[in-house]
Amino acid sequence: MMGAQRRRAALVVVVLLSLAVPVVGPGVALAQDDTEAGDQSDATENETWTYGELADYGTVKSNAPSKAIRPFGDAGSFWIRHVPVRFMASPEDREYVEPRTVVQRDSIYVGSFRGWDSEELDATFHVVLWEFETVERTTEDNETVTERVVTNATHTTVSATLAGGDYGYAELDLPAHYGDPMLVTVWLEGHREDVSWRFRYSVSEAAQSVPMQTAGGIAGYAALWMFAPCMLTSVGVVALDRRFLDKVGNGPMVSVLEVVFALAVATFLAVFVWYNGLLELLATAPWSVGIAGGALLGVAVLFAFSEDPEEVLFFQLTSGEDSASINDDGTGRWHVRTRAYDVVETADGRKIRREGWIPWLVAVWPFHDAAPTVDVDEAALGTRLVGPEEDDEYDEVFLSDPTADAPIDYEGASLTFSTPDLLDWPESEDELVAGRWPVPSVAWGPLVGAFLLVGLAWHVGGLLFNEGFGIAFGVLAALATVVRPTVGKSELNLAPAQYGALVENLITHAREFEDVADREYWKGEALTEKADKRAERVRQQEERDRTTFEKITDELAPPESERQPRNSEVVAGDD
Repeated sequence: MMGAQRRRAALVVVVLLSLAVPVVGPGVALAQDDTEAGDQSDATENETWTYGELADYGTVKSNAPSKAIRPFGDAGSFWIRHVPVRFMASPEDREYVEPRTVVQRDSIYVGSFRGWDSEELDATFHVVLWEFETVERTTEDNETVTERVVTNATHTTVSATLAGGDYGYAELDLPAHYGDPMLVTVWLEGHREDVSWRFRYSVSEAAQSVPMQTAGGIAGYAALWMFAPCMLTSVGVVALDRRFLDKVGNGPMVSVLEVVFALAVATFLAVFVWYNGLLELLATAPWSVGIAGGALLGVAVLFAFSEDPEEVLFFQLTSGEDSASINDDGTGRWHVRTRAYDVVETADGRKIRREGWIPWLVAVWPFHDAAPTVDVDEAALGTRLVGPEEDDEYDEVFLSDPTADAPIDYEGASLTFSTPDLLDWPESEDELVAGRWPVPSVAWGPLVGAFLLVGLAWHVGGLLFNEGFGIAFGVLAALATVVRPTVGKSELNLAPAQYGALVENLITHAREFEDVADREYWKGEALTEKADKRAERVRQQEERDRTTFEKITDELAPPESERQPRNSEVVAGDD
């Protein structure tokens, strides 16, 4: 009954939380630049250009702060800038296009200053996208020479208006190009020799514009590429959670702060280090947002429905190395050994669990049951001590055999590298091929299966995300073929059944002795307090009697003027 309620509650949590995943995703893809660009003419191809004409970088203005600044007239200048693709970048973050810069947006900004009294300028800029290849050619003198030839050249012109009398700029649209970077040469019409630039260019997937202008388009985009993958992934992960909980009882038993810290580090690296790659992934595979959201929801459900482990203590009284310290009647100096473990209830019994992601991964490893099981016979249950849950530090205490070497023989499960036996060499002469040459038999099943697993993981990772994830998935699959969990061991050295009753009787008698001692102590305290109160009353009575006596003597005494001093002497004087 409780399992059905948990499954229904988990489904409700997944449905509610997954509604929030599509809200953020479309905003990343819908961000566009509002700066108006110049008019662009139709592109023309297959024009004849030489490498020397297009490879010229232009004339760099002397003493300029950047190599992107070109001289114009007596004191004027032209320059080009671009907006880099990074987190929170805007047109105000324009940077100069240096020789090694790769422009990753489909536009650049041309700026100029032609003097304070200059007028507005209607300029035309030529833009040529091109590549080159190195070829060998035979001259008329039968000499073989190597030269560079321009290929895949595309020529367009862009019109722009530049303000006069101030520092102005205009945005120039470039022909869209994705993939490997191409070379771009830009020059101002009529000033080819002075005002020209050359740079590398490839539009980042993160800088693409999504053609959606209606609320219905945004809703459909979010539902198809984010909400649906999120729901499917979360349902699949929750189904895995159920199998994990049946097998190991709970999650990895790590703190929430550890999970939050890991997510914060991953977010920081994704936004500030891998921002371009992240946006390219979102642009080419928008469903990755839904898959990531569904996976996080599944992990949250795993933590929410994990059972708290029981704390079990194994307690052993032993003589230790000094067996002579124990008398024949059992009196003497005993030593205590203890072992404490976290135990969870699973479908296969009670298992010892350790905290952390690696021990949890070992416990849930498919086709293996590595977590050690705590098997307690019914005859040994007499050695179990259970107290009130709210009072005891441990949920259960088991008494171990005093003669055993340890309270429990325990070895934790772990991971180890283990390559399968792919070659089986002959062991006798009868198995030799051609009577003398040993030829091994190949285990084609594991070998082919490993290659298929790695290839499938690489293909699925590249299909769902990108080539980088495909390589990562392939590496993980390759590791899974050579990593094996080592099965843990837990052998209980429990005391005989009557030993528990004996210890309980000792505990009961000890408590009774404690009660008697408490009574004697409080009786002594009460008598002491009573005696102190009686002595205080006697002292107070004596004080009152002394005070009364002093008052009576003061009343009977003569006045001060009538008193004669003792040993006084009368001296006769002249009358």
